[in-house]
Amino acid sequence: MDDHIIDLLQRYISGEIRSDEFSELQGYINHTPDKDLIFLLQQQWENQNPHASLYNKNIKKIIRYIKQETAPRKTSVILRFKWFQAGVAALFLLLIGLSIHLYVGKQAYVRLGERDFVMRTGKGERVSMVLPDGTQVRLNSESVLSYQQNFGHSDRCISFTGEGYFEVAKDAEKQFQIQTQYLHVKVLGTTFNLSVYEEDKILELALISGTVEVSTNHEPVQTAQLYPNEKALFDTQTKQLTIAKSVNQNETAWLENKLVFRSEPLKEVLRQIGRQYGVAVEMEMAELEEDRYTGVFDEDLYGVLNILKAHYDFEYKVDKDTLYVTKQK
Repeated sequence: MDDHIIDLLQRYISGEIRSDEFSELQGYINHTPDKDLIFLLQQQWENQNPHASLYNKNIKKIIRYIKQETAPRKTSVILRFKWFQAGVAALFLLLIGLSIHLYVGKQAYVRLGERDFVMRTGKGERVSMVLPDGTQVRLNSESVLSYQQNFGHSDRCISFTGEGYFEVAKDAEKQFQIQTQYLHVKVLGTTFNLSVYEEDKILELALISGTVEVSTNHEPVQTAQLYPNEKALFDTQTKQLTIAKSVNQNETAWLENKLVFRSEPLKEVLRQIGRQYGVAVEMEMAELEEDRYTGVFDEDLYGVLNILKAHYDFEYKVDKDTLYVTKQK
């Protein structure tokens, strides 16, 4: 045991500890396993009890002495013995008080560790971040990733909505887990793209490398094991989980500021354009909403809209953060 820590504990018991020393002692206690704390308190109890060795070695002699003495003498010895017991009890209570005080402090740190760290991206915003375990994440527009401050200590669990590209750091002892509204993802060390926007009908996890286990959060639970170049698709309306082949260039096109559409309804195309460029979309052409479009965009917002305008013959206007799409007059 570190003599410095023992000295701090003794100064606390004697009431001579300074505030900075107490903070140091509290920090040590907060990062020490409970079994070591018990040993420390027991050790200090014995060190602080000057009668411990006499009581342990000579208790039989004390009993014989009490029996041989006269009543007054016996009373005197008994009183001294009771004072000894009272001293032990007082020291015990003092140490218990210390342990409770430091335990409360430790619990405060535990509660602090349970607080959530939250990263949010706004409309048209993308963020790269590194989690405490070394996992690298790139977040697409309007995504939310959260984890507790003690992430990585006993587990690696995050909550997520939106779209993100994950390069998970390997840790065989702590499985990386992602909790979403409909899906639960388990990995060790792998790379994948996860798109789970709450308003989307189809949620998607496309695996780049490694292996991933995907399961649903509802009964009956559906589970799928994914391998590279596969993707899991979950239909939020039918509640069905399916596996399909993946073309990674399409699923991760957003990392290069590209949009890829394969026979998508125009309404969905415009919605994803709005998400990509950070604008709300107001479409006033119900007859074209379900018209299918296939194409790749890597232009800015106005470049994309001009291509669609030429194809569908509509008018558009961007006012602040809203895109209005109407019939051509």
